[in-house]
Amino acid sequence: MKKHEFNAKGMACPLPVVQTKKLLAEYDVVETTVDNFVATENLTKLAEQLNYDINVKKISDEEYIVTISGKGIKEVKVINTLDDRC
Repeated sequence: MKKHEFNAKGMACPLPVVQTKKLLAEYDVVETTVDNFVATENLTKLAEQLNYDINVKKISDEEYIVTISGKGIKEVKVINTLDDRC
């Protein structure tokens, strides 16, 4: 299991989410440290969209550790744009 610790404290939105998503492409577990609650909510949304496990640990009002792990189930949606009346 490949794990990466990423310090995103001080980064403006949406950089913590964008960088965490990139890291998840090569690591099984990414532990992102952020400095505000809104960033934890955005990372939670990312994990839910990818169908990954998430754990948020509040260290203080200025430090949260968000751990995202697991390989998500990629859902493919096929939209039929052809006219079915042929």
